[in-house]
Amino acid sequence: DQQDLLELRQREAERRLAAAEEMASQRAEELQELASEHKTRVSSLESELVRACKEEKSQEEAAQDLKSDISKREAELLESLANSEAHQASEAALRKALHMQEKLLADERVDHDTVQRQLAESVSEVQELLRSVSDMQARQKEHEVLRLNLELRQARADAAADAKLKEAASIEASLREKLQDVWSKLASKTDLSLNPDTFGDPLLDSVFAQKAAKIHRKVLAALRRAGDAHHAAIELELSLASQPSDHVGDGDQATLRSLLSRSNARRSRLAQELQEMLAQVQSTLLLKCAEGADAGSDEEELAAERLELDAQLISQELPLLKSDPLHGVPKSVLKAMASLCSLYLEGGEDMDGRHPMHWAAKHGRRDVIEFLLRYIYESLNQRDPDGRTPLFYAERAGNDALAAFLRENGCDANPQEPVQRRPVTGTVPEAFADVIKVVEERGWHAVNWMEGFTLLHWAAEKGLADFCRYFVDLNADVNAVDSRGRTALQCAINSKNSEAELVLRELMGLVQATSDRMLGDAEEELAQMQEVASSTASNGQSGGIPAAYVRVMQQIDLIGWEKMHWARGFTLLHWAAKHDRADLCELFLWYGADPEHQDDQGHSALDYARIREPQASAALGSLLRGREMILLAP
Repeated sequence: DQQDLLELRQREAERRLAAAEEMASQRAEELQELASEHKTRVSSLESELVRACKEEKSQEEAAQDLKSDISKREAELLESLANSEAHQASEAALRKALHMQEKLLADERVDHDTVQRQLAESVSEVQELLRSVSDMQARQKEHEVLRLNLELRQARADAAADAKLKEAASIEASLREKLQDVWSKLASKTDLSLNPDTFGDPLLDSVFAQKAAKIHRKVLAALRRAGDAHHAAIELELSLASQPSDHVGDGDQATLRSLLSRSNARRSRLAQELQEMLAQVQSTLLLKCAEGADAGSDEEELAAERLELDAQLISQELPLLKSDPLHGVPKSVLKAMASLCSLYLEGGEDMDGRHPMHWAAKHGRRDVIEFLLRYIYESLNQRDPDGRTPLFYAERAGNDALAAFLRENGCDANPQEPVQRRPVTGTVPEAFADVIKVVEERGWHAVNWMEGFTLLHWAAEKGLADFCRYFVDLNADVNAVDSRGRTALQCAINSKNSEAELVLRELMGLVQATSDRMLGDAEEELAQMQEVASSTASNGQSGGIPAAYVRVMQQIDLIGWEKMHWARGFTLLHWAAKHDRADLCELFLWYGADPEHQDDQGHSALDYARIREPQASAALGSLLRGREMILLAP
C-alpha cells in the first residue's frame, strides 16, 4: 500500500511538474512575444527620436542663420543711423562755425572800417599840417621880403637921419626925456598884458575845447568797439553754457573756444587802448587844472566835465574787458539774455517782470547793456514793476558816467513814474509840491535834503499818514535822521499824530502801540530816543539808535534772529549797513543775520553799504568778512 501510495504521489508530482513546465513554457513564450514587441517599439521610438533630433538640429541651424541675418541688418542700420547723425552734427557745427566766422568777419570789417576812418582822419590831419607848413613857409618868405624892404627903408632912413642929425642935435635931449617917459609907460602896460592872472587867452580856450572834443570822439569810438567785443564774447559764452558737453561734439567745442580766445585777445587789445586813452584824458585834465580854478570859459568847464565822465567810464570799462564776460551775472539774468539770442539755459528763476537792463544799470555792467542794445533798443526806457527805468538805478548808484552814457543812447524818459497815485490833499505848499514832483520823476535820491529833513519827516510832523505811506513807496528811508537826530517816527510822536505814528510803525515792522501807551508813554519813549542818540553822538558815532530798535534788539536776545518778522524785508542789518555802524553789523551777524538777505526793494545789506561808499566802508568790510565766515561754515 505504501508503495502504491508513493507511486501515486510520484505520478501526481510528475503530472504537476509537467503542468508547471507547460505553464512555464507558455509564460516564456509570452515573455518572448512581449520582449519582441518592446524591441520593435523601442526601435521605432529610437528612429522617431533620431528623426526629431535631425529636425531640431535643422531648425536650430535655420534660427542661427536668421539671427545672423538679423544682427547683420541691425549693424547695417545702426551704422547708417550713426553716419546720418554724425553728418547732421557736423553740418550743424559747420553752420554754427560759419555763423561765428561771419560775425567775427563782420567785427573785423567794422574794425577795418574804423581803422580806415582813423587813417583817413590821420591823412587829413597830415594834409592840414602840410598845408599849414606850406602856409608858414610862404609867410616866412613874405616876412623875409618884408625884412629886406625894411632893411632897405632903414638904410634910407639912416641916410636921411644922418643928413638931419645935425639939425636934430639941439632937440635930442628933450626928445630923450620924453621917449624915456613913453618907454616906462609901455613897460608897465606890457607887464600887465603878459600877466596870466589878468585875463585868459581866447585862442588857448578854443584849443583846449577842440582837443577835449577830439579826445571825446576817440573815447566814444573806442567804447563802440568795446561794445562790439562785449557782444561777441557774451554770445559765445552763452552758446557754450547753453549746450551741455555731452550734446556738443569735440569739433564744436574746439571751434567755439577758438573763437572765444580770439575774442578775448581782441578785448585785451581794446583794454590796452583804453588804458592809453585814460592816461591821455588824465594828463589833459591835469594840464587844465594846472591853469588855475578861474582859467577858462564855460565851454571849457563843460569840456572838462565831459572828460571827467569819460575817465570814469573808461575806469569802469577796463575791469569788464579784463574779466570773464559772464562773471557776477545771476542765473536769472543769464537765462533772460540767452532767450534773446534763441538759446536756452537750464535753471534760474524768473525776473518777476524786471528786465536785465535794470540789473545791468544798477550794477554798472555796461557790457551787458551793450549786449542787450543789440537786440532790444527800446529796453532803455522800459519800466520795471516799480515804474523805474535803467537810468533811475544808474543815478541812484551814483554812476554819473553810466547815466550820461544811457542818456546819449536814447534813455530820455523820466527815470521814475510812481505806481501808486499821489494822495489828494490841498495842504501841500507849492514849494513842497515841486519837490514831490522831482522825487516822483527822478527818484528819492535826486534831492539833497536840507539838514536831513525829508518830505517823510514833514508828512509825519503834519500828520499826513497817506503821504507817509506814499513816500515810503517812493523809496524813502524810514530810518533816516535829520540834523537833530530825529526819525520820521519821532517827528510823528513829537507832534502827537497817532495815525501817522501807526503807519510808520507798520512800515518799520514795529509793535503797534495802543492808545493808552501813545498817551502815556510817548514822552518817555522820546526821552529814551534822545538819550540813546546823545550817548552815541558823544562816543563819536555817526548817529543814535532809535529806542524802538533797541527794544527790537532786546526781542532778538529773547527769541533769536530766525524768529523775527521784518516789515518789507528791511532788517536791522540793513539799517546798520546804511548808517555805517560796523559794530552793529558784527553784532547782528553774530546773531545769525544774512548779509545777502534782500528787502522788498531787492537790496541787501551789502548793497546799502556799497551805495554809501566810501562813507560806509567800515560796515562793508564787516559784512564781507561775515559773508566769508558764512561760506566757510560747514
